[in-house]
Amino acid sequence: MHYRYIVSVLYFLVGSGFAALGQVRDLQSCISQALQYNLAVQHSEIKAQRSSIAYTRSWQERLPTLNARLGHGINEGKSIDPSTNQFISKRFTSGNQELTTSMVLFDGLGMLYDIRQQSKRWAADQKDQEGALIALKMDVILAYIQVLTSKDILQQAEVNIETTRAQLQRSETLHKQGAIAPGDYFDIKGQYAAESSSINGLKKTLFDRRIALSGFMNIAESELGELAPLEGQTNDMDVLTADADQLYQEAQDKLPDFQSLQLKTDATEYAVKYAKSAYYPRLTFGAGLNSQYAGTSSDSYLRQIDNNLGKYVSFGLNIPIFNGFKVRNQVKLARLDQRSQQVENDQKRLELRQNTSRAVFEYKQSYENIALLKSQVTDYKESFRIAQVRFDEGDINSVTYIIAKNKIMNKLCHSLQYYNIRLYCSNIH
Repeated sequence: MHYRYIVSVLYFLVGSGFAALGQVRDLQSCISQALQYNLAVQHSEIKAQRSSIAYTRSWQERLPTLNARLGHGINEGKSIDPSTNQFISKRFTSGNQELTTSMVLFDGLGMLYDIRQQSKRWAADQKDQEGALIALKMDVILAYIQVLTSKDILQQAEVNIETTRAQLQRSETLHKQGAIAPGDYFDIKGQYAAESSSINGLKKTLFDRRIALSGFMNIAESELGELAPLEGQTNDMDVLTADADQLYQEAQDKLPDFQSLQLKTDATEYAVKYAKSAYYPRLTFGAGLNSQYAGTSSDSYLRQIDNNLGKYVSFGLNIPIFNGFKVRNQVKLARLDQRSQQVENDQKRLELRQNTSRAVFEYKQSYENIALLKSQVTDYKESFRIAQVRFDEGDINSVTYIIAKNKIMNKLCHSLQYYNIRLYCSNIH
């Protein structure tokens, strides 16, 4: 029995592993997975739901209250008979019934300001939730591109090391025959070891970026599978025509995070008014019905309720005179919260201006660098081809050969920034 259970578990785990390895995810599926299961997004959803409940509670508090109370007891010894209001010394049952209602007629418009405050906070949290979704999409796009970039750089390094491996095998044969300078042989051998070490570092970088992407999607790295290339999923980048100021103004108007700033400011203004409402008198209204029952009476239970029925209507006026400066301190705290929100708004606008300026500059610089990198790669490829032919013929030493090879390797890695160029394009548009 235990053997079958262990085999079943191993089969499930191995099968799941093969399924994950055979799975290919595209960018859209990664974004959909993240939007559905990301923990930060779930937290923002809960926050918005709390604000919705707070708003509902604020306007429901304006409704009148209605409560009923029913009490029954057994009396023994010397007690007052509710039906005669006389002392008796015997065991009997008694009870009372009450139905009350109350409502606030005036509280310095406190409830009205609270409703408006909670309404603004709810709208702001909805905008924050929308902004969190957009930010998550951009994080997934960035992580996706970083995984593809790391994978391409690793594959390019593995292709390059094959050239070095072939050159090392040739040098070993020539070294044994004494047909190559020992320094050239050991230079090639050291170059091979350096490239092998670099590949190990690139594998770690690829794994770290896969971990980051799977974290946004709330899955294990082993469940991520292979990622589909971006060809056919994004368009080629265009030359950016907008300047930093135009992009800054457009971002302020369209980004939900900055649309929520004004809503939060309005909420703090209503919070100050809500705190000030405690300075004003509070007028309440109340009404009710009450009755009582006694087991010593010969009348039935319902007849006693009808005979003993009482009614009342009341108004209450509470005038605040001195409460230890409690209201005054609450108003000061509300004003500090208002000032704190204004400072936070200014800080976010400053960060947005800096980020938009940096994004426009890096976008334009990267656009220009792509053309330069393509030209450099073409030139260095030809230079390395010539160096390899000359090294094989013994016309140059290993130092010149290794320098030419490192140049082409570096430029091939830099040319993979094409993915990052597309990322900047996605960020701006």
